[in-house]
Amino acid sequence: MRRCFKVISALLIAVLALSLSACGSEADRFVGTWKAVPGTDQSAMGIKSDNITITFNNDGTYKKTERLSFMSIDSDTIEIGKFEVDKDKGTVTFKPDTDPDDYLAPDYEFQYYYQITDTYITLENTNGRFEKMYLQKQT
Repeated sequence: MRRCFKVISALLIAVLALSLSACGSEADRFVGTWKAVPGTDQSAMGIKSDNITITFNNDGTYKKTERLSFMSIDSDTIEIGKFEVDKDKGTVTFKPDTDPDDYLAPDYEFQYYYQITDTYITLENTNGRFEKMYLQKQT
C-alpha cells in the first residue's frame, strides 16, 4: 500500500509540474533578444532599414536599435518603450516612450501582426504600410 501511494504521488507531482510549465503569457514567448535575419529587410519609400535588433524584457518593456540608410546616409536609431501582446488578435503593439514636453512627438504606437516560434518572429505592420520584419532569436 505504501509503495502504491509513493507511485501515485510521484505521478501526481509529474502531472502538476507539466501543467504548470505550460502556464505563462504569450508575451513570455517574446522575451529575449531578436535580430533581423540578413537579407530579409524590407524597404519603403527608398529608406532601407537593416541591422534591426529588438530586446523584449520580462517587465513588458523593449529596446529596438536600427540602422537606417537613405541616399547613402546612414543613421542609427534607438527606441525604447512598452509592448503588449494580444494573442486573440495575433498582434503585438509597441508603445515608444516620448518626451511629454515635445509637442512634435505625441503619444503613438505601432501594431504588428506576428507569427512566432522558438527561434523566429515575423512582424507585419497592421496599418497596410509595406513593412515586414523577420527576426531570429539570439542565444
